[in-house]
Amino acid sequence: MISQAPVHRRSEEDLAPALHDVVIQINRILGVQLHDQVHGPLLGTWDQPAVKELVWILAESLLPLSLPRDQGTLIARELSGWVQIELQIEGNPFTSEELSDLIEHCKGNRFSGRHLFRKSLRQNLDKIQNVVQEQQGTLNLTSTQVAGTVFAITLPTNRSATSS
Repeated sequence: MISQAPVHRRSEEDLAPALHDVVIQINRILGVQLHDQVHGPLLGTWDQPAVKELVWILAESLLPLSLPRDQGTLIARELSGWVQIELQIEGNPFTSEELSDLIEHCKGNRFSGRHLFRKSLRQNLDKIQNVVQEQQGTLNLTSTQVAGTVFAITLPTNRSATSS
């Protein structure tokens, strides 16, 4: 499902139908319960296959860590010229050490590798970060006992929104 070096073209379109579609595919193929809270339309210039792959990688990496197992929520909405896509899971939050490792990895620094049971998530962060950077977006990770774990990706609706 995941390609080594994806080469996609950006086009102007509504991202919401693609996100609805990927949630259906994730639920069917992975046998999980990813709830869809995509609020559209989400109009912009996207590399739609790359964004769908990003959501797939996040779901595949995070849903096995959720409690109840394999459940989460995908939320997407427009925020003043940006689109925010969040994958939220409930369950035991990452420890402060794990969270620090993951955040440092997202910033391009290497992690210590102390938590091997989360190794696949760290490996997938490279793919996630590449797609987010290619789309000129940002990635944020929070994890608390109350809110659970939230990966939030914010993407500009078009490239001109990020140029000087």
